[in-house]
Amino acid sequence: MTTVGKNDILSSYRKVAIITSYNENIRNIQTNMNRDALIYKKSLHTYLLLTITPSHYYS
Repeated sequence: MTTVGKNDILSSYRKVAIITSYNENIRNIQTNMNRDALIYKKSLHTYLLLTITPSHYYS
């Protein structure tokens, strides 16, 4: 049976913490990208509606 040093446990905890925060960052980036894409899609849709729709509909 091997004895595990305190440093080994700490370093493995540190690795887990780094990986967890990395995954969290990736998730946040993906969420932001999805939100931005949605906003972009909506604004593009509005822009297309405004440009394609003949002007006599507005008056």
